[in-house]
Amino acid sequence: MSAVHRPKLVAAARPEETARALASRHGPPDERPALRKDLGIHRQVQLGEVNWIVKNPGTMKYHQFKSKHWQIIRLFDGKRTREQIRKELSRHSKQPIAIELVLEYEEFLRKLELIEQSVAERNLGLLDRFNSFRHQNAEEKSEGFNIFFIKFHVFDPDRFLNKTVKYVRWIWTPPVAIATVIASFWTLTVFVRNWEPIFSATMDLYHFFGKPLLQILQFFTILCIVATIHEFAHAYATKKYGGECHDIGFALFYFTPAFYCDTSDAFMF
Repeated sequence: MSAVHRPKLVAAARPEETARALASRHGPPDERPALRKDLGIHRQVQLGEVNWIVKNPGTMKYHQFKSKHWQIIRLFDGKRTREQIRKELSRHSKQPIAIELVLEYEEFLRKLELIEQSVAERNLGLLDRFNSFRHQNAEEKSEGFNIFFIKFHVFDPDRFLNKTVKYVRWIWTPPVAIATVIASFWTLTVFVRNWEPIFSATMDLYHFFGKPLLQILQFFTILCIVATIHEFAHAYATKKYGGECHDIGFALFYFTPAFYCDTSDAFMF
């Protein structure tokens, strides 16, 4: 998640020149630019500082805006023209606001794909993404296949989580939380009192040389079951607090299985 600051123009330009340049790309200056309707928007207060987190479901990216920037961005509501946005900003400023500021913000928001696009713009965007995807694939092929890191996307669990989260909500209740704290302290006590045998047994468990193949397969089977439960715990926690989870899978990192769950929506909490 990246912090977003006010964009700067590459070169200074007169307002009428900037307006003409923008109109040539996005339409006449009297249009009413609007933020996308499907954006996820969340207000966060951390250490007394207000920030706004915006999730773009199209790109699955998250953007953080300071409150002073958001006061400008929220005016792109589809009801105001660019000139009306400028006048609204001028009403709350000690100095007159130039139209360039509005145009800068609109251009920046368009680059982040946070502004509603026309049909032509969407088609051009799809074409650009297709070309970028082909270019990326060509670069990856030229770099070669990395045998030490192979990633496998297994499935999108969001619909499954929506149907089943009601069965695990009891986990987030005070009695379960208290029992978990007690069990954690009890486990810590067992580890402290029996550290040497636990450590040596753990080292032996991960030492595969000389062990029968069946024992090794049993180990990886149990590891996969435990890891699956662990990753679904991340997914259910994200779902419980209103987020989405669209990717669960695993990777072979130096031939060792490493499981993962995409919980990026936690940025919205």
